[in-house]
Amino acid sequence: MTNSVEQVYQNALLADAAYINFDNEHLNDDGTIKDTPDTEKLFLDRGFTTEQFNKFIEKYQIYKPEGGEAAHQQNSLTNFGFAATIFEETTTHKLTVAFRGTEGDDAWNAPADLFEDIILALGLSSTVGEFLQDGEIDDFLEDSGLASDGKATAGNINNVNFVGHSLGGHLTLMAAYKFPDLIDKAYTFNGAGTTLLDTFYLDYIKPFLGPLFDQNVLDASRVSNFYSEPGFEVTANDNLFRRSDQGTRDGLFIEKQGTNESMDNHSMSFMVDALSVHRILALLGNDLDLKTTDDMLWQAHNRAVEVRTKEGIPDGSNPASAATSLDLVMKHLATTLGGVFANLNTTNDAQKFYNELTAAPYFTLVEMSSLGDITDIAANDTSETGTALRYALLTGASFVVIPHAGYKGGIFDPEKNRQ
Repeated sequence: MTNSVEQVYQNALLADAAYINFDNEHLNDDGTIKDTPDTEKLFLDRGFTTEQFNKFIEKYQIYKPEGGEAAHQQNSLTNFGFAATIFEETTTHKLTVAFRGTEGDDAWNAPADLFEDIILALGLSSTVGEFLQDGEIDDFLEDSGLASDGKATAGNINNVNFVGHSLGGHLTLMAAYKFPDLIDKAYTFNGAGTTLLDTFYLDYIKPFLGPLFDQNVLDASRVSNFYSEPGFEVTANDNLFRRSDQGTRDGLFIEKQGTNESMDNHSMSFMVDALSVHRILALLGNDLDLKTTDDMLWQAHNRAVEVRTKEGIPDGSNPASAATSLDLVMKHLATTLGGVFANLNTTNDAQKFYNELTAAPYFTLVEMSSLGDITDIAANDTSETGTALRYALLTGASFVVIPHAGYKGGIFDPEKNRQ
């Protein structure tokens, strides 16, 4: 499955939002999300910026089946810690089931999550897990009207996306196995696959039992798995991705948080931070692919450890390990373009930057290697291309941003160039 950067970014936001517990005070009667300080705080606590929150509630609402309640199940011990939300795009009405992962900071429900994690690690999610969170998937989808008797309901056949982070990524895959006729696409972020015992059961034991079970077959081309690089990935590792039908696996650059073993590298917020810059590069480059934008971020990377707070700010407690890569790219873009972009020079400004780009699509991003003889261009080209190339060479950027002819902002301002 080929994914655009924007698709991956939006699904990463949905996987992150799956951790939010929406109460009635946060939702309108029709399932739209209220724009209130209390609701905004729920998102800010997950690492969203105010601009990301505003865009999210404009684009998504909580799905509300006709005559039913909003499709949002909070975690509780009565459902073994299972929690999920069905988000609906406000314009297309596309549905995405977002499964929440392990809630390590919730003292009441964390034991249920951790027990599920142990069952997963032991390779028992396909068997014992059916009596825990894996088994709750069926009830949630059927209660929401998306499935009935283990099959997709009319109108939902291959029309619903699944997404999840960590344990939620594992639940995403299990839902995809159980309901292959419901799934359109599935996305996991640092999600767990199935261990050796689960693989053996699904590949050999369950088919042998034949008529006792539905022999569902998952279309692997519908599944995409993303994991953070660098740093050891506690769940999205080779031991948990042994089945060939679990889809593609791609590493995504993040600013490494602490040691290889740091659990912060597993967090959703740092992947969302990186993807928020990815999408700017992709938009400037006329829908560049994810590998190309990821390579650009790697080329901006120059520190073994780059600590960033959950609020998206470089951690200045130790300047030598404060995050720089993403902000370096943002600063380069803001300085290059100037004008309304001039002060949008941090990762937390990425959504504002993207908003301005969509309102003024006057720029083209190209890889430096695609320009040909860069020595000749840098020495002799007096057009915007030459100016952009010279600045990129000066700052060590691997890409060049070229405006339309006559653009006078940023480095293209002739007055600044004469100074």
